[in-house]
Amino acid sequence: MDKNLLDNRLTEKFENFEKEFAKERSSFFNHLTKNQQLLVFCEVVNKLVKAELKDHKTYRGVLYEEFRFGTDAYVKAQISGFLELHNSIDKNQIDLLEFATEVLNIYGIEQTKEQVMEKLAQNNLLIG
Repeated sequence: MDKNLLDNRLTEKFENFEKEFAKERSSFFNHLTKNQQLLVFCEVVNKLVKAELKDHKTYRGVLYEEFRFGTDAYVKAQISGFLELHNSIDKNQIDLLEFATEVLNIYGIEQTKEQVMEKLAQNNLLIG
């Protein structure tokens, strides 16, 4: 069989799979009540924050460990945009409190991380 013909057939099959999965995903979500949609959204965000920002898991680690999905989830999550999202998250984030403290110290305002944290809390500027 001609390689180009085979490539075209595989591409077409994959594109059809993507379209069908997108329809299935959308249909499932749209059949939930608004409260159920919100619960699903919040739980997914909660798990992603834990896996991505706190535990710094790999793409597979998020899918297989945090969500406990099987290997069939890899491609489905990828075509749903998760690989792109995962790769866009900086796994080497600097400690923002440490950064703020260092900036203050550079400008001669000697502060400890604890003092900076206290000031942020006093001004309702603490996040998460």
